[in-house]
Amino acid sequence: MGKISSSTSVSYSQLEIAYEMVSAGQGDTDCYIDPATGAIYCIDSFGDSLDELPEDFDADACLEIPGKYDFDLGKQLVFDFVRAHLLDSQQVRDMFRRKGAYSRYKGWLLDIGKPDDWHAYEAQRTREALAQWCAENGLSLVD
Repeated sequence: MGKISSSTSVSYSQLEIAYEMVSAGQGDTDCYIDPATGAIYCIDSFGDSLDELPEDFDADACLEIPGKYDFDLGKQLVFDFVRAHLLDSQQVRDMFRRKGAYSRYKGWLLDIGKPDDWHAYEAQRTREALAQWCAENGLSLVD
C-alpha cells in the first residue's frame, strides 16, 4: 500500500518493538500498521497473531513494518559508526569477512570501551530511519 492521505499517529515505542521483532526474526515475524488507526499487529511465520487481530484485519490494507536490512542498518551501520568515531576500520572490516562478525564486533566494542556509544548511535539512526519511513507513509510518530 502507498501513502495515506491524512496523518495517523503511531507510538514510537510500539513501532520500535515491532521493528525489532521483524529485524530479529529473519522472516519469522511480519508486523503491520493499520494506516487508519495506527494500530500495530504482528503475525508469526505460522500465521498466528501475536496480538488479537480485529475480525476485519486485512494485511494488504496495512503498511508492512520494515526491518533493519530494509534500511541498510546492518553491517553498513557498523561501518558508519566506526568511521564517525575514527576507529580502526580495517580491523572491523576483517571481522566482517567471517561468520560470527557481530559477536566479535561487540566484544571488540567492550574491549575499547565503546558499547554505550554504539548503542546510542544505533538507536539514533534507527529512530531517524523509522521517522523518515513514517513521514513517507503519512504517519506521525508520538512519544
